[in-house]
Amino acid sequence: MQYHVNYTKLMNAYDVIIGSGVNALTAGVVLARQGKSVAIFERNDWLGGNILTEETVFPGFKTDILSAYHTMFVTGPAYIKFKEELTANGLRYRNTPAPTASSMPGKSPDDAKSIIFFTDRQKTIAEVNRHTPGNGNMVNTVVRAC
Repeated sequence: MQYHVNYTKLMNAYDVIIGSGVNALTAGVVLARQGKSVAIFERNDWLGGNILTEETVFPGFKTDILSAYHTMFVTGPAYIKFKEELTANGLRYRNTPAPTASSMPGKSPDDAKSIIFFTDRQKTIAEVNRHTPGNGNMVNTVVRAC
């Protein structure tokens, strides 16, 4: 893969962001809306970091590649704030109501648990609280603070 660096853009930018994951893109939007000159550089052929869908298992079957945390973005304040503009510019999310889960091993197979993260933040909070009382509320506090 060859890399092309636009040195003119780089030298004229006040804020340079390396990588184009959702956090980097969100930071770029926030800085640009503050009137800053922003340059975002990405080594891959796509934008969005690890939020990527590809045919990896067999033709026609698309899988999210390393993007388990996109639900945090979709239910977080940045997406809510920029959703209309992102949609107007072509962003389309296709989700199931419960796109992410995590296994938690126990001391025995009967003790093992799974926790499910939903696209609905309130359901996710309730699920986290069900497994670890109070932590769902902390997740909500952290997500709202972002």
